[in-house]
Amino acid sequence: MKICRLCKHPNPDGNNYCEKCNLSFENIAVRKRYYNEKDDPLTKIKKDELERRRKTNNGSKILSFFVGVLGTFIIFGIPIGGYLYLNQDVNTYNKAVELWNKSEIKESAEVAEKIPEGSRQYKKAQKLIKVAEDHLLYNKAIALWNEGNYEEAFKIFESFTEESEYYKQAQSVLKDM
Repeated sequence: MKICRLCKHPNPDGNNYCEKCNLSFENIAVRKRYYNEKDDPLTKIKKDELERRRKTNNGSKILSFFVGVLGTFIIFGIPIGGYLYLNQDVNTYNKAVELWNKSEIKESAEVAEKIPEGSRQYKKAQKLIKVAEDHLLYNKAIALWNEGNYEEAFKIFESFTEESEYYKQAQSVLKDM
């Protein structure tokens, strides 16, 4: 086992250079004969190189730290951001339902219209919009009826299709005419 005289790292006997600091094991005896360890030019060069590597390693550690922090933000940020983005439509739909429950039908439909077509909430929003439109139309027909404008009210009542939630109510009013 060879021990490096510069960094004191243990190396296998067959190595010609230190595994840690790359100091050459060859000609050690010749250099020791002419220089003491402090004056050995090779030792100074290797110490300078080790110092440069140490400084570079510190920079690399700092860079690695920031890359790690950035990676963590990416790893956790993308799913969280995606979750928030996807739930944005859920929150918009819930806001529309909340407005509906407060009898703010027109505002409810306006909020539901903001949900994009590719969203998982789109079909529910379209249904809410259709029900809101039918509700407003039915109320308009009732108001026209109460004002005595029977012909226009009759046309509106007839416009309801069987898919509408107000179809049966409209048919009931038409029967009573």
